[in-house]
Amino acid sequence: MKLKKIASLALAGIMAVSMLAGCGTQNGGSSDNGNTVVEPTASGIAKVFNDTQTKIAFVSDSTLDTQLAQAVKEMGENADQEDVAYLLERISGILNDGAYATSTTNSKDGLVTTNLYVLQLSSSQAVKNAYYGVLGTTAALNQRPSPSYTNLAAAYNADAAMKVAASFVKQRLGSLTETTSNANTASGQTYFDYDYTGKASMVAVKTSDGDTNYFVAFAVNQTCTEKTMG
Repeated sequence: MKLKKIASLALAGIMAVSMLAGCGTQNGGSSDNGNTVVEPTASGIAKVFNDTQTKIAFVSDSTLDTQLAQAVKEMGENADQEDVAYLLERISGILNDGAYATSTTNSKDGLVTTNLYVLQLSSSQAVKNAYYGVLGTTAALNQRPSPSYTNLAAAYNADAAMKVAASFVKQRLGSLTETTSNANTASGQTYFDYDYTGKASMVAVKTSDGDTNYFVAFAVNQTCTEKTMG
């Protein structure tokens, strides 16, 4: 199934990590998805995220656990992160809003901006040229930017997969704007503070060749609060 080719995915703002030797995005869903075994992992992923960074307050979410497991099972053992992200967006109803607010010009009191992320990591010891790919967004309906890659070449168990996902959160989202207030904000002037919350889940799927693929999903909300400098 080549759901990743559908144009709306390009607009989804979904970031993806692939640890399948750089070829996962060519596989598509498995025709044997009825036999795909999806296993929940330890529910500590939110704690790992929070221990790694403090900007986003993550919680575990049983509903997201169920939705992620459903998306992975329906796509089959050979699905990649793009396939799962596409389906999870539709199952969960979490619509990606795009860029988070960063200034008074694109902020409004009470505005909530949400984006969904799906990461995929493999346990395969055969991975020699694993890649970390990030998909951006595009304004064009029929285009999607090519992934940018950095060689990681590693295999993961569940604990390691959670730590890598947490590192992704810190590196990619650690620079999110917290306030528009600065030394030049005068008394009586309006500014905005931004709070970030998130929910996270991880499941594992056993492949027919004995590997385990870990899928991590998390949604991050930004809430704008208008304030006046005292």
